[in-house]
Amino acid sequence: MDGRHVPMTMGELCWHALELKRYAESQWTEYAKRLRVLDEHGVAGALEDMVRDQSAEIAALDALAGMRPARELSPWEFVWHLSYLPEALEQRRRVLPMNGREALQLSLVSRRRAEKFYNDVAASDAEGKVRDCAAELAGGERWRIRRLEQLLAEDELAQRQDMMRADARPADPRREGLRRAG
Repeated sequence: MDGRHVPMTMGELCWHALELKRYAESQWTEYAKRLRVLDEHGVAGALEDMVRDQSAEIAALDALAGMRPARELSPWEFVWHLSYLPEALEQRRRVLPMNGREALQLSLVSRRRAEKFYNDVAASDAEGKVRDCAAELAGGERWRIRRLEQLLAEDELAQRQDMMRADARPADPRREGLRRAG
């Protein structure tokens, strides 16, 4: 595993998974609120659905993790995941999406990073149940990634259709008269 630290016990894996899932839950909650203000209710609703799914997984992981958190990891142990360091997630200012498409793209980036983390654990020398659980968590992230990609494709199609409708609108006769008069 080229010197990277990955969780080796079920407790460590659950703790890290909880951090990733809680971050995603708060990110999607924030994005959904923002998108409601921007009148993008479709994407906001989809993100709210994902928040509900995430909350259920958090509850299950909480039960698995037990009371004892994983050992503190040094920042250099997370360098390979770039900005994953759990404390950095809370200290870093969040980017607020300007539209639904941007919210989906930002969500995709974080879910791909989480999937990579779980895949690395699944490929590690950790005990079998840790590898199996990590593989299952990676599968969940793959499902979310596919869902986000589907939502992006639907958003792109809707934008294209809106542009085509705008191009097909008849010209305003009052403006046409101004053009001919000028």
